[in-house]
Amino acid sequence: MTNSKGAVDDATAEHCLALVLASVHRLPQIGQQQRERQWTRTWTGSLHGSKVVLLGAGGVGSEIRSRLLPFKPAELTTFARTERVHEQGYPIYSLDRLWAFLPAADVVIVALPHTGETEQLIDAKFLSAMKDGSLLVNVGRGPIVDTDALLPELQSGRLHAALDVTDPEPLPANHALWSAPNCITTPHMAGDTAQFISLVSELAVDQVIAFAHGEELTNRIIN
Repeated sequence: MTNSKGAVDDATAEHCLALVLASVHRLPQIGQQQRERQWTRTWTGSLHGSKVVLLGAGGVGSEIRSRLLPFKPAELTTFARTERVHEQGYPIYSLDRLWAFLPAADVVIVALPHTGETEQLIDAKFLSAMKDGSLLVNVGRGPIVDTDALLPELQSGRLHAALDVTDPEPLPANHALWSAPNCITTPHMAGDTAQFISLVSELAVDQVIAFAHGEELTNRIIN
């Protein structure tokens, strides 16, 4: 048995960057002004010169990092379960060290898998450590963020969020996240691109051909 590891990395990273830019540049607010035919120039934030904390150093996390660098953040610090040096030479810190970086972060991006260790990692304590006006982006898994803890931070206007994944999922029609201020929510669609379908289809065909020829399979998870 094999999986499609790698096929969704680029699409998810692109969607993450779209969420970050839309939030930082207040595009939902500007969109509302457009619908109301209001020409109101608005000062916004910028990735340029910002401090970014990235949680996750797998395929998706690595692709997110590579897309953020051209926007010239002042700091881009990566955290994961295991502390190490990435093959590209930048340090990856263990998750227990993020508390030293969190209070200064302008943007916190979650691209972690859902495990027992990451379950509600983003809880009330974590959110309270984030500075006023900062942005939380989640393209990992919904249960990593404690929704009940996030909602008051959004409703007070202290924090911003952009979520491709939520807990619960799908969101019930009457859920408070739908109308929470300073929040963009997309329906777990980061990987849903035509390019992903093309990549995963090509991978499946290559796997069948390799299996037929007795060759080593990619992304083998069960022998």
